[in-house]
Amino acid sequence: MPATVRAARLGLTLQFAFGCIGLAFALVAVITVGSLAGLGLLAVMAVIVAFTGRLIQRLSTRSSRPRWTALGFQLLVLLIDLGFETVDHGLTLGSLPRLGLLVPVFVIAMLLTPAAGRWFTAPATPSRGPRG
Repeated sequence: MPATVRAARLGLTLQFAFGCIGLAFALVAVITVGSLAGLGLLAVMAVIVAFTGRLIQRLSTRSSRPRWTALGFQLLVLLIDLGFETVDHGLTLGSLPRLGLLVPVFVIAMLLTPAAGRWFTAPATPSRGPRG
């Protein structure tokens, strides 16, 4: 696995870890407030975190489908984050360098490198087993 794919997996792992932390905080908030709308948001967050974890596992395969799925997912995360930033505060140049925006851009950049493209499109080498 090339270093760019490992770096993309690291970025996804960061998103997964922060998503788990956010999920724990959201769970405490939903239990404290007892809101039904909060349960829906909690369910959506859980699905996103689970999907991110599944993507991390699937990136180790040499199939091109996880690469393009991860790229699409990161683009969606990026667009949703930019949309919330625009609606909430107004998008400014000073609001762009945040972890929520930098990690998806980093993952997209790493997965679009030529080394990652070659690795995902090359056929997997069969293992010879213990006797060679």
